[in-house]
Amino acid sequence: MLRNKPVGVVGASTGAFGAVWAQAELRKVLSALGARVVEGDLALGHAAAQLDQEDRLVSEEHRMQLAELLENLVREAAPVVRSAA
Repeated sequence: MLRNKPVGVVGASTGAFGAVWAQAELRKVLSALGARVVEGDLALGHAAAQLDQEDRLVSEEHRMQLAELLENLVREAAPVVRSAA
């Protein structure tokens, strides 16, 4: 079901490295299932401190990482959407 589908990887954890480690494993699983994992990711360590009261990213760097990931995902998804139409 995921074969040749573009996917992005985003993670958050309460500790410093949990999201990074989980993302590495998730990338392996998604690739094994045939998904196309796009470049870029967002791993938020100590996630509670990375979000404001409205659950928005505090760090401009993190917002830029997320924007880049989403741009890559949209770029990869566009041909899939066009071919399905």
